[in-house]
Amino acid sequence: MEYLLKTHVEMKPYNCKKYWVSSDIIRSPRLTANSVDGALKKFSDIAENNGVVISNTSLNRKEPMYNKRDEQIGFVFTGYIEIDNKGKLSKQYVDVWVEVLEIHNPFIN
Repeated sequence: MEYLLKTHVEMKPYNCKKYWVSSDIIRSPRLTANSVDGALKKFSDIAENNGVVISNTSLNRKEPMYNKRDEQIGFVFTGYIEIDNKGKLSKQYVDVWVEVLEIHNPFIN
């Protein structure tokens, strides 16, 4: 199966006034995997390569994300980034919002 994972990253509410992160630090990847869980595992590797670490605990917890009609459309993960704070690395927590879309090609059976 092919999946498109639409992503949005934001600082946790308690530190969003002090620190800033680009919401598109992780580009929305198109992934091939046997399941959503497999796609999310690949996504966590992509996130880490972009400086956002998502723990296995957060991946296993998979907090659901809903649209306005109360339909689940994805997941929210807690991750962290390391920010240079006056020459010292500071671990700051972020929310990683991931909308999961399954891609179907109508011309391929």
